[in-house]
Amino acid sequence: MRQKSFLLRTFGCKANQYESQGVREAMLGAGWVEVGDAGSATVAIFNTCAVTVRANTTCRNAVNAACRANPQIRVVITGCAIDIEEKWPKNLPGVELLVPNPRKHLIPELLADLPCSAAPDNRFAFSLHDFVGHTRAFVKIQDGCDNFCSYCTIPRARGKPVSRPFDEIVAECRRLAENGYQEQVLTGITIGRYHFENKGLPELIDTLTGIDALRRLRLSSIEPPHISDRILQSFTVSDKICPHLHLPLQSGDAEILRLMNRNYTVADYLDIVRRARDLLPGVALTTDIIVGFPGEGETEFANTLRMVEAANFARTHIFLFSRRPGTPAAKFRQTTPDRVIKERKDRLLAVAEKAASDYARSFVGKEVSVLVEGRAGKMRSGYTPEYLRANFKGPETWRKLEVKLLITATDGATLIGAPLPCQ
Repeated sequence: MRQKSFLLRTFGCKANQYESQGVREAMLGAGWVEVGDAGSATVAIFNTCAVTVRANTTCRNAVNAACRANPQIRVVITGCAIDIEEKWPKNLPGVELLVPNPRKHLIPELLADLPCSAAPDNRFAFSLHDFVGHTRAFVKIQDGCDNFCSYCTIPRARGKPVSRPFDEIVAECRRLAENGYQEQVLTGITIGRYHFENKGLPELIDTLTGIDALRRLRLSSIEPPHISDRILQSFTVSDKICPHLHLPLQSGDAEILRLMNRNYTVADYLDIVRRARDLLPGVALTTDIIVGFPGEGETEFANTLRMVEAANFARTHIFLFSRRPGTPAAKFRQTTPDRVIKERKDRLLAVAEKAASDYARSFVGKEVSVLVEGRAGKMRSGYTPEYLRANFKGPETWRKLEVKLLITATDGATLIGAPLPCQ
């Protein structure tokens, strides 16, 4: 009898990566063996992303490649491409199962043809022990979104906001920390909306910093309207809280923000930046920007450039507008040629890279702690609490360890350091 083996491929956000780890543990617990290539797998599981057209195409190409490598492979497709009812998963040969996000935990039973059709959907079915392939672990605390940004499919894919039971999160974080994951990232779709019974995100942060084995606690992306003074204040409770806030901006123009249905103004955003830096000097602020949104002319783009310069982000993730079927923005008229949008992206990238380099240079001559993750050429590499990459010379035994460095130079946005004595 052929060994039950599975290949697991993950695309997209940290919530997807968390859920893939849950699928992995469920499959291993059911007697399956994980392999690294389609040729030796009896089952291939694809956890898809549908945020952009490019993400969809990447997922589809990966499924096709697996089927070419192993025509007998059983294909399972799960993730957001299923929940927004993309057509391509149903049209690919070899696809056996289409599993919505809230039923990912049932994949082993579905593969075994066990009766689970009446099993309830559960967005928090997983309880992790490990996070294979990662130095830091992601912990899902929340799911769903009802912001309804005009360009976004996520409310359709993930449903209304719902929060995970408080005690379940604490237990999982404690278990992961005891299993060697000194840094953990609280993730979800709109984590600023976390609220279970009478406890919100600040209370969760306060409790998790009390876990002895946990050295670092980081927040994933959080929507600007959800940043309260109480959340900012929670960063001062313990030095375990990483001084890093990822605040998606998307545009620095008032009219484009309105068309995006982003529910905050430029002034609102700049006020958050000011309050964060007043309370947390040196905090790393990172962001997302969409270039080429319908209606963005040269004036609107110039406003975004000025906003990025004013906010002085430590890192800016730049995306080209992606027209997603079923969203209001899919019907907006696009008048800007592709070549102009690409040129604007390059201009924004230059501004963003300068800001990132300037922020990195502010660490020269300072001591920082780095969680060692891997290699960068002949050097060791890891991240500071501010989520700056730092490269340095050190022994191979330094893995998943937190070490102290003196920063001596920078290479763009990357820090170059020397280990301090007595590590």
